[in-house]
Amino acid sequence: MRLNSKKYREANPMKTKIKCWKQKIGLPLTQGEWEEIYHKWVACENCECCGKVFDTPVPGKCFNDKQLDHCHKTMKFRNFLCNKCNKMRGYLDTDYQTIMKLMTM
Repeated sequence: MRLNSKKYREANPMKTKIKCWKQKIGLPLTQGEWEEIYHKWVACENCECCGKVFDTPVPGKCFNDKQLDHCHKTMKFRNFLCNKCNKMRGYLDTDYQTIMKLMTM
């Protein structure tokens, strides 16, 4: 069965999601580490920053609002965030002066 077929993706959601992450993010992880992150992804129900409730994942669907947040310098997995919080973290990262300035505006 081909990896791109809908039937395969629906029958193998973990393999499909991990393949998607590997292609998009490319973290240097073992298969066991990827599987551990996948199980955390399935169990995560809320954005770890703003608390937004995630929609139920669709088997075989590669992208949705639940984002795998990682450090681009160390390439280490951090947590799962909604798309909005993940983008903010990417833009601001550790720029605490800008974060504090935004909070006081």
